[in-house]
Amino acid sequence: MQNAPNIFAALERIFPAQRGSYILGPVVRITWGAPVIITQNGEAAMVIEGVQQYQEKQELIALLKLLALGEKDRQVGLGLSVEASRAQLAKRRQQR
Repeated sequence: MQNAPNIFAALERIFPAQRGSYILGPVVRITWGAPVIITQNGEAAMVIEGVQQYQEKQELIALLKLLALGEKDRQVGLGLSVEASRAQLAKRRQQR
């Protein structure tokens, strides 16, 4: 967005920064779904993100949890070898 610096400068003039206050509406509309980090006293205080981004992040977290559980099972010997897994799949295909 080429005009973003001008827009933010105008917002700064219209809504001057004040300690302990936030102007969220214009920022959310300008970013078009990109996550926005809100700072307070120079430190990150809040992140605003779109619903789709949130859902994608939650799906990724769920996938990572499944991978971690699978790795734990593998480490304690509860998994199948590649050969055993292929044999199991072949047997199920033959049963159809």
